[in-house]
Amino acid sequence: MYNFLFLFHLKKLHDYKREIERLIRRRVYIYSKKLYNNLPFSLLRRSHATQTSNFLSD
Repeated sequence: MYNFLFLFHLKKLHDYKREIERLIRRRVYIYSKKLYNNLPFSLLRRSHATQTSNFLSD
C-alpha cells in the first residue's frame, strides 16, 4: 500500500513538472516571438547572414 502511494505521488510530481515545463516553454516561446517581431528587420537579416556564413566556414 505504501509503495503504491509513493509511486502515485511520484507520478503526480512528474505530471506537475511536465506541466510547469510546458508552461515555461510556452511563455519563453511567446516572449521570444514578441522580441523577434519587435526587432528591426535589417538587424535580423544581418545576424542571420553572419550566422549562415559562420556555419559555412565551419
